[in-house]
Amino acid sequence: MSHKKALRRFLLLSLLASFFVISLLLSIVIFGIINFNIPISTPAFFHLASFSLRSKLWLILLFFAIISVSYLSNKTIFREIIKDLRWLRLTHYFLMLILGIVIAEKYSATTPSLSNNLLIVNILLAVISMTLAALFCIITNNIVDQDIDRLSNQSRPLITGNISFNTYLTIGIAAALLALVYAIAINLNALLIISTIMVTYSLYSLPPLRFKRIPVVSKLVISGNSLVIILLGYLLQHHNLQQFPLILVPLFLIGFTLSINFIDLKDFHGDSAAGIKTIPVLIGTRNAALVIGVAFFLTYLSFYFFIKTMACLPFLLCLGILQFFCINKKNYDERWVFLIYISSMVGLVLWLEWFAKI
Repeated sequence: MSHKKALRRFLLLSLLASFFVISLLLSIVIFGIINFNIPISTPAFFHLASFSLRSKLWLILLFFAIISVSYLSNKTIFREIIKDLRWLRLTHYFLMLILGIVIAEKYSATTPSLSNNLLIVNILLAVISMTLAALFCIITNNIVDQDIDRLSNQSRPLITGNISFNTYLTIGIAAALLALVYAIAINLNALLIISTIMVTYSLYSLPPLRFKRIPVVSKLVISGNSLVIILLGYLLQHHNLQQFPLILVPLFLIGFTLSINFIDLKDFHGDSAAGIKTIPVLIGTRNAALVIGVAFFLTYLSFYFFIKTMACLPFLLCLGILQFFCINKKNYDERWVFLIYISSMVGLVLWLEWFAKI
């Protein structure tokens, strides 16, 4: 089977799977199963989602066994997959998970519903599921973006030829299935959240919709999924969202949506050639850097309304200015933007955990 036929089949299967998951989510919402107040093991149909602690531990061990076998089977493919996993972006989502857990501890008036051991195990399962879901999203994106990557990301596995198309496709499908298995091992909420992330990223990068071609809206997918991961962390602690700080919703859906456009700066040439209308393509990299830098600065300052501590305002101001200059410097390198951002989020998590009195 030619690569084009395999790609068409893959896109068709992905689209059908997306519609299936969306239909499932809508059905669950309509029938009121997901209200975050009912334990997921209550309905008889969902007993399969109630994994014992021992079963969860076995799944974690199985994951590391799969990693070991994969490495020993083909070290070249393993290294290519690991190298292309976008670790800085993955770290962002891991921090969102931890942020949700810490917020649950600070904002809830009740004792956390999970024991420490079970919470740690669920965090590990969530990290594994998120990593596998990310691998699926990266592979699907790389498959459809080969023409762009030949211009701006020439080290990607399909461009270098270090992994064959069929092998790459198989790894992507396996990652998607395993991501759902590890999500449902946590609980139904986790399954719904991980499924939502995979579906939205598929709509973001895959034809026919390919939201990444729509300015600003494309980044709404990323910021929305970041917020959803915070909810996942929160729901690892509690089964309801009644005390969740709603100020985070506009901070992410507006501030992050505008700021996250910095990831398009380095892909200007590839996106321009492919006709993808990112902000840098529409207004030029120089103007885009100014707009994104200002958005970053204002988003940092806006976090004051979440932290509500005047002592933190100078730090937010300095970090916002630093990000502005990193985005607008002559030799732009997005890794510095990511590192400053990640350091900021680590600082926020540590401040909430150790100093915040909410």
